[in-house]
Amino acid sequence: MAAISEQVGGYVALIDQYIATVDNINASISQIQANLDSQLGTLKTVIIIAMLWILIAQLAPLYLGWELVSGQRGNPSSAASTPSNQPVG
Repeated sequence: MAAISEQVGGYVALIDQYIATVDNINASISQIQANLDSQLGTLKTVIIIAMLWILIAQLAPLYLGWELVSGQRGNPSSAASTPSNQPVG
């Protein structure tokens, strides 16, 4: 009976070590998950800013194209060929 009790006592100590190891791994995983959530939030913000920058960069050419298609923008070749109103001489 004493031998069995001694072997069981050895297993209890080993199981306690396993439990401590699992607790450490669980704490590490929780910390990694919190860091990952924070980094993903930062990455999401950076991506949104980059997409807004791309949108803003495309607005000027889109507006100029709309002016050309709708005829609101004057023809630059006809403006250059018209004589000026300054007197010669």
